Amino acid sequence: MKPTHSLRILSGSIAAFLSIQSAHAATIYWDGTGTGWDVAANWSTAVGFTTPDPAAIPGASDVAFFSISTITNTAQTVNLNANQAALGLIFLGTNSATTTLLGGETDRALTLGTSGIAVNSGAGAVSIGSSTAGQGAAITLGGSQTWTNNSTNTLTIENAVTNGANNLIVNGSGNTTVNGAIGNGAGALTMSGAGTLTLSGANTYTGTTTVSKGTLNVTGSLNGTSGTALNIGAGTFSVGEASGVSQSMGAISFGGGMGTIQSTNNGGNSFLTFSHECPAVTTTVVIGCNLAVSKG
Repeated sequence: MKPTHSLRILSGSIAAFLSIQSAHAATIYWDGTGTGWDVAANWSTAVGFTTPDPAAIPGASDVAFFSISTITNTAQTVNLNANQAALGLIFLGTNSATTTLLGGETDRALTLGTSGIAVNSGAGAVSIGSSTAGQGAAITLGGSQTWTNNSTNTLTIENAVTNGANNLIVNGSGNTTVNGAIGNGAGALTMSGAGTLTLSGANTYTGTTTVSKGTLNVTGSLNGTSGTALNIGAGTFSVGEASGVSQSMGAISFGGGMGTIQSTNNGGNSFLTFSHECPAVTTTVVIGCNLAVSKG
């Protein structure tokens, strides 16, 4: 009886293993044969071919790749055509032309899971959304995530980003621009890449803003004029204020390395203020071009 009993256990283990495997995220490649995200025939399960088509379009448990490797220098436009979701987006370095994700005649929403966004070295410029009515593609963070741009071309997010309680980390050697507002939640924002993150919208998130590397350039606003708590490490926090408009921030704290805080304006009186004095730690912060403030 023991051999039979052992065989049953093994069979059950195999069934459980296959069930777990089937629950894993699918890898689906945009094949460029059409323009609609919502059409399975526009996707492929093979990196170098337009077929085989997937059983379904990318969903919340799937990573969407742009594009198959045979698309090397051809601009791609992808219309969502409905609210869509993906575990993450990866833009391969094999296509040096632009890739643009649009609403498709009606403004849409794209929910991204914990795999976030990755733009590989060699990839062309990536743009998600548009300021044109009907072509917007707002992003909802379905979990805390990282957006990494390692291309020399810019990753541009044109519309709103709803963060909720989810944290967003921006990384990579390349530049990222968010023209829409990041907000509607207490999630934090961290700039940790060597490039520049530009925020030009009226951001409303209330979590801590951290600059551990690279440059965070705020040309819009942070939480109205109230700002957020700021943690500055070996990076630059730059606020470009309009004439007569002042940006306040919450408490400031310091990470490792030497950080820089800059406040610039287009004329008139503008101020960048913090809620209380810097903590007594051995850190130097450069404010503007001429003044260095040391604590500790």
